[in-house]
Amino acid sequence: MGRPKAMLEISAGCTLIEGHIAAARARCGAIAVVQGAVSFDTILGPAVRVVENPGWAGTGPFESLQLAARALEDHPGPLLVTPVDCPPVRDGDLTALLRATSGADAAVLSWDGRPGHPVWLSASLRARIAAAHTPTDGLRSFLSGARQVPASTPDVLLNLNTPEQWSRWLSSRSHQGSTV
Repeated sequence: MGRPKAMLEISAGCTLIEGHIAAARARCGAIAVVQGAVSFDTILGPAVRVVENPGWAGTGPFESLQLAARALEDHPGPLLVTPVDCPPVRDGDLTALLRATSGADAAVLSWDGRPGHPVWLSASLRARIAAAHTPTDGLRSFLSGARQVPASTPDVLLNLNTPEQWSRWLSSRSHQGSTV
C-alpha cells in the first residue's frame, strides 16, 4: 500500500482513520483507536483516546478489541467496533444498525446474509470480551447470535488489504459521489 492503511487518503485531506472517526463521532460517547506499529496520537487530537498495543506484532484484532474495551471502562455502555482496513460506515447504515440493537447482545451490518462491519456490542458483551481469554476464533465466538442488519451497500464486507482492492473501492466511491 506504500504506507499504513489507516493513513491512506479517502478524500482531500481525510485519511481512512479520520473517516472512521468522523462516521462514529456524532453517535459514540467516546472513541478509542488501538495503535501498534504506527502512532496516531499526533493526528487524532485529544477527543480520541489512543491505546497502545505493545504486543501488536504477536496479537490479533481480538486483543486490540480487549485493549479498547478496557481503555474505555470509564465510559460504560455499548461499543461500536470496526477495523481500520474497511470502508467507513455510511450514516444511514449506522442509523439502521443502532436502531436494531434493542434487546440484542450484538448486532452487525450485513450484505446478502453475510456479516460485515461495523459490529455493535452490548455493555454486557463488552464486559465479557474485556475479561475473556483469547478464543481461538477471536470475536466470532462472541458473535454467533448477533442480529444481522441489512446494509445499503456491499462495502460493509470489504477489507482493503491490497493496492488493487483500495483502487477499486476508491473508484467505486467516486462514481457514487461519496463525500467522506
